[in-house]
Amino acid sequence: MRPTKSIGQYLRELREEAGLRQREVANRAGIQAGTLSRIESGAGPVDEKDLPALVEAIDTGAARHFWERLSWNWCELEQPPFGHPDEDLLRRAHCSLDNLRKKQDDPETTPREAHRLEEYRREIQGAAGPVESLDHNVAFMGTIGVGKTTALCAITGLKLSESSRRRRLEVLEVGSGRTTVCEVHIVEGPEYGLRVEPRTDEEIEVEVREFAHQLIVRTRGSWAVEDNEEESETDQAVGTTEEIARCIRNMSGLTPRFEDGEDGQPVEVDPAITLALEAPDPERLSEEQGLERHRAENVAAQTLAVEILSKMRLAGRRRREIMYSPEDGRDGLVWLHDVFRRLNNGRHPEFSLPRSIEVKVPADVLGQETLRIRLVDTKGVDETVGRRDLVPHFQDPNTLVVLCSGFSDAPSQSAHQLLELAKQGMIGNPTLKTAILVLPRGDEALDAKQMDGSEVESVEKGYALKRAQVLSALDRRETPCAAVEFFNSQDENPESIKGLILKLLEDVRKHNRAELERVVADVESMLANYGQARVQQIQEDAAKHLISWLDTHENLVRSDAKLEDSLEPALRRGHHSTVRASMRRQGRWDNLDYRFYLGSGASAMVNEVLGEHQKDFRAVTNNLEGLPDLAEAVGLISQSRRMIDIGILQLLQESQEVGQAIHNFDMVEDGEHWTKCERRWGRGSGYRDKVAEYHREWFENNRAHWEGQVWEHASSQWKELLKRVRNILPVLEC
Repeated sequence: MRPTKSIGQYLRELREEAGLRQREVANRAGIQAGTLSRIESGAGPVDEKDLPALVEAIDTGAARHFWERLSWNWCELEQPPFGHPDEDLLRRAHCSLDNLRKKQDDPETTPREAHRLEEYRREIQGAAGPVESLDHNVAFMGTIGVGKTTALCAITGLKLSESSRRRRLEVLEVGSGRTTVCEVHIVEGPEYGLRVEPRTDEEIEVEVREFAHQLIVRTRGSWAVEDNEEESETDQAVGTTEEIARCIRNMSGLTPRFEDGEDGQPVEVDPAITLALEAPDPERLSEEQGLERHRAENVAAQTLAVEILSKMRLAGRRRREIMYSPEDGRDGLVWLHDVFRRLNNGRHPEFSLPRSIEVKVPADVLGQETLRIRLVDTKGVDETVGRRDLVPHFQDPNTLVVLCSGFSDAPSQSAHQLLELAKQGMIGNPTLKTAILVLPRGDEALDAKQMDGSEVESVEKGYALKRAQVLSALDRRETPCAAVEFFNSQDENPESIKGLILKLLEDVRKHNRAELERVVADVESMLANYGQARVQQIQEDAAKHLISWLDTHENLVRSDAKLEDSLEPALRRGHHSTVRASMRRQGRWDNLDYRFYLGSGASAMVNEVLGEHQKDFRAVTNNLEGLPDLAEAVGLISQSRRMIDIGILQLLQESQEVGQAIHNFDMVEDGEHWTKCERRWGRGSGYRDKVAEYHREWFENNRAHWEGQVWEHASSQWKELLKRVRNILPVLEC
């Protein structure tokens, strides 16, 4: 039975489950059949005086439970929808919260007891959220061109029939890579449709300015490009990504076309180049106004950008949603295929440049009815994984992350890097929330070589051999995941993959339920034994051990890790044109985002210290829980451990925010530094290494201030966390 907030719809489902006709129930309840029809369809409200008679007319256990549930008063937690699979557990949690509040309001409750009760309330509320929510995301991540969009189309049935005679059958646009302009979400909807979250006009202006700069460099290459061993003329023209540049061209009417030349051969005509040649000449600007080379280029690019923006007509691109109508005449999937391509390429005159596109399909995307599942096709990962848009998927407790790899290189380098970042505190349980999906093509599985050099006899054996290799590689790096599976989207049935995803989501829900059940059970036990002198003495004995640990770990000792430890390798291994593009944006570019690297660097610094404290505290509490004499203090001990675990995870995420803020409020303001990095472009080989060197010098000059902010925040929050733990321990003040 699908959870719903409509009482009328729920009554209809109860009646249908009982095998009763509408007229039969109406007669038993003493109301008109038309009235019941309107109630069940949602066209009319249900009269409260008719509800008891309707429930009695259906007369099933589910109907009686429904009636009982209507009388429940939800004041401590948000009321779950009717039919929620975990409503009984949530009701237990609600009752525990209510009992805790009553005990807090008791005038005989001491301040220390009140602290412990309040911590339990926080813990239940935090643990209940993921259980109450039926919204789950499945985020697919992988390198550019690995085939995740093709796999997603196969999994969700977004494929056209052979009779449509398309070159490719996938509804979403696929290719060899750099095809999708933004993140794509696939969700259930009432009908086929698309909803766009656009980029802001300011963000578009930045991209257009960079695209214009690319054109200026390209058309004035004889002046702007110097002899450089590392940088080709093509690389000099990197302004924005290929996907966004394509959209800008289409939105502004600057799409290249081919015309017949004098010799009859096709010749490309590029109106963007023609427009760029009409812009001011940077060399002339430099001579007449005494501008430096990079400044002259920027002035010319700004003039060109204004012309391009005027052609894009952003003021008329404010539409957000478009839905399919049967009056269109085309099949729904064909309509979706065509409209998606228009939006993805900037060819719809009413829509702006997308930040994300939501694809609505009139069926649950994985063929089940209990959860609301959203499949997310993230943008392909380039040479670095330093993307802030990926972080929320790791941090959300109800999101499953699927790391896609090709067959030959599985697990891919990007998968390793993302799992490493997860270990640094992006998520609480990477083993539960991440899976690796290997996407073989053709006969790759049959080409797998065994230890003796011979080829495998079947695809299944090829998969088994590669799975063992993947698990071994993950084990060596100590980055386990929930599952390793294979899917050839061209040849294999997607049902097994859909089943795996649903199983992994259920594992996530089981984990979330277990966490909530554990806390609720502790609360129920604590309240049952509340005020007993013998139990109080045992808890005081346990608290002495815990206090001893807290006293000896209050002050954090700084690690040797540095804030830029993850940024410098990204600068050195990234494509030099990517590095330059980031320098021009003061480090604010999706493909090389300083906010991500400084945030993860700050988190890694703190995690190096707190991770050891966490392991040590777990060992101490596990040992205490195993002592027979402290059996009646297990609830207190486990509560302390959970507080430390949750607090450290929150502290690591806060450290990420501190690292990002350092860039946003300090580093980005140092225009001289960014100008120095930009000037280095085009002056011989070694651009990336030189920029990394400039950054190292900059960090050394600012290290005391920057890292001081990170450690000051971490230290103060760590002491506050330990203080909160002390406040729940039943030990008399000395």
